Amino acid sequence: GDQPLKTTKDNLQEHRRNVPQDKIPATIKDALQVAHDLGFRYFWVDSLCLIQNLEANELHTLIAEIPEIYRHAELTIAAYSSHSATQGFLHQR
Repeated sequence: GDQPLKTTKDNLQEHRRNVPQDKIPATIKDALQVAHDLGFRYFWVDSLCLIQNLEANELHTLIAEIPEIYRHAELTIAAYSSHSATQGFLHQR
């Protein structure tokens, strides 16, 4: 579904300076915690790192670049137990 916090053409410059910490959804915070605990310094979130409201022709160009974007990823977190970005996944089951 739609992400509660995402980078768009309208807020791109603001997000380059600062992503509002108090608006980061629980699932992303949990993933940040996991990455930090594993010793990673850098973290990629599609909804924050890729502009989400691209025009069709821009979107096709971006989609073609996705394999290169992920090519050197050392860790991929798929939070399948979370039904939305606001739920988080680091909780007792």
